[in-house]
Amino acid sequence: MLIEILSCLLAVIYPILLIVDIHQQTKTQKKVDSLHENLKSHQDTCNALNHKLSAIVNDQGTFNEAVTRNMETQWSAIHIIVNQIKEKE
Repeated sequence: MLIEILSCLLAVIYPILLIVDIHQQTKTQKKVDSLHENLKSHQDTCNALNHKLSAIVNDQGTFNEAVTRNMETQWSAIHIIVNQIKEKE
């Protein structure tokens, strides 16, 4: 008799537990999907920022090269002027 009662209770409780579990899994999946979308958006933002930073770094490299060439030209000009002054002396 006790086994039959427990069996009936289990027959009623088990589907309820399944429904609760499915509901919880659905909520968890929605949270995971939302987190995935947020991370995707964050990744897209980071990629765009990396692209902009890369362009800035490339521009900075070009600028540094131009400054170096300009300094070399100025030093060359200074050497020429110094040599001309020494020759006149």
